[in-house]
Amino acid sequence: MEISTLCIFEDEGYENFLPITYTKAVFELVCGSKTLLQRVVEALKPRKIVLIVRDYLKDKLLEKTGFVVNEADVEGDTLIINGRLLLDSEALNVLEEMKRGEALIDGETLLAVKLGEGVAR
Repeated sequence: MEISTLCIFEDEGYENFLPITYTKAVFELVCGSKTLLQRVVEALKPRKIVLIVRDYLKDKLLEKTGFVVNEADVEGDTLIINGRLLLDSEALNVLEEMKRGEALIDGETLLAVKLGEGVAR
């Protein structure tokens, strides 16, 4: 899958993981030997990564990852993913088949959306 920008965001679902998510973003949670963030980045290999988190976590994540944090600094095709999404082979297959303008929703929860260049800005 060719993705120019990968945007990973936190939604209100981080509250389901309290108290551990008081001090870290939900995608920093470890599942097996890797964080949810590491799994997504390794699987999709985007050129650019943007993280959207609670304001008080911004500086810590910027320092820790070096990624763009809480800024809409996107370019090219952009895949926006919920930080709670556990990227297994089934989820990866679904993401790879997504076309521009399509969204993946579970109930009322946005899991992912793929946007073309210029739309995500």
